[in-house]
Amino acid sequence: MDPVKEREFIERLKELSTADKAALRRNNGKLLSQADANAFALFYRIIPEGISYYNEDIWFVCACIESLWKDAAGTGISLAAAGRLVSNSEENENGGGFEKRFTTLMDMDWDEDGFMLRKLLSAVRFLKQKDFYLDMAQMIYDLCHWNHEDRYIQKKWAREYNKNTNEGDITDVS
Repeated sequence: MDPVKEREFIERLKELSTADKAALRRNNGKLLSQADANAFALFYRIIPEGISYYNEDIWFVCACIESLWKDAAGTGISLAAAGRLVSNSEENENGGGFEKRFTTLMDMDWDEDGFMLRKLLSAVRFLKQKDFYLDMAQMIYDLCHWNHEDRYIQKKWAREYNKNTNEGDITDVS
């Protein structure tokens, strides 16, 4: 499913002033309830209508993460796909430590204490350091559905991360 509302939100974030992006960047690693007044006000000016109260933290977290990239263009790559590329690169023994970060994330639930947020931010910063721009619209969508009992988002991430990248070895069975 293409996250249309989420993509529009990310486009609005990209159009923010440098000062507004800095306000969000200063709140990285915080849930909405922990944000400073500037970020709080800014977030409520740009969030689309109809977002559930329960999901506001996720939208805020992803807005703050998006602010880490200056002048990013395009939609980016999923966290799982970026992690696979890092883990499969020959120059990074043991994936440069990403595999443990990824496995830890996959076993967690999104909750109100922000523990998963800290682990997610660690993985994001690691990938940003490797020059990956992440698809934050898809991240919003995925995190909003993260706690579903079927764990279909975790299954999707696992498929993306563990996909065999050798040509001719991939068969789509969906």
